[in-house]
This record gives sequence, structure tokens and C-alpha cells, in this order.
Amino acid sequence: QKRKRHLEAWLWARSFHPLLPLGTPVPRAVTLGDAALAQKLRNAGLSRKEAHRRIGRLAGMLEIPASPIKVCEATVSMEETIDRAVFSCGGRSVEIKQDHLAKLRNLFTGNEFYRAVFLLLSRYRILQVHSKGGGNQGAIPQAVFRALEDWA
Repeated sequence: QKRKRHLEAWLWARSFHPLLPLGTPVPRAVTLGDAALAQKLRNAGLSRKEAHRRIGRLAGMLEIPASPIKVCEATVSMEETIDRAVFSCGGRSVEIKQDHLAKLRNLFTGNEFYRAVFLLLSRYRILQVHSKGGGNQGAIPQAVFRALEDWA
């Protein structure tokens, strides 16, 4: 949990500079965020050189533009029980209660329903701290909303 919070704080500083995790505007957010993460990595036992190397690699990955996959050969399968449905793809599985699945089916207007449900549930799963759910609220502080409003 603690390591995850450190990484999230660093990602926030890198992705949304000049704002730091608590929404405080700081012009040197990237530099301060890198230094803070480097110190935490050194506290965890890495050498100064290795800590900066890893931060450099992470920063490089953030610079790579995300591009959607144009053709996807992955097949999503579904197995149903009395109260749940389990969707699987590429060795990963997510599940949903049958009544929630029925609601999604009624709301869905596109093609490839199984794939859409698998992606939806996978995205929610990413936000969870553990498989039972809960832990992360995915919320941002009020100061960030104010900064976004001022920017817009």
C-alpha cells in the first residue's frame, strides 16, 4: 500500500505538473517529485544511481504515446452460474452478479457484448486494491477541481 501511494504521488507530479498530489501548485513539481521518489527508493535499499536509473526508465515510459490496438484477436469467454457470470480473456478472469449483468445487457447498444463487459469489469478491477474490492476511491482533492476549473 505505502509503495503504491509513493508511485501514485510521483505519477501525479509527472502527469499533472505543476500540481503535486495534494493539489498545491508548485512550478518545480516534476523535479521535486523525482527527488522525493528517489529518496524513497534509496530508503528502500537502492543505490542513488539505481534509484535515478529506475526513475528515468519510468519517465521514459510516460513519454511513449498510448495507441489503441486496431485489431484484437483476443477471445472473451463467459461461464455462468446461478448467481454470477465469469468473463475470461488472456488468462484473466472477472466476475459479475447475474442481476448486474442483466442491467448491462439491457443498456448495451453496441457489438461484442462479452468483450465490452470484460473491459468494463477489468477497468474497475484496476482501481481496486484487492480482489474483494474497496480501498481506492479514485477521487481527487477539491483543490484539483478548482485548478481544472481555473485552467478551463
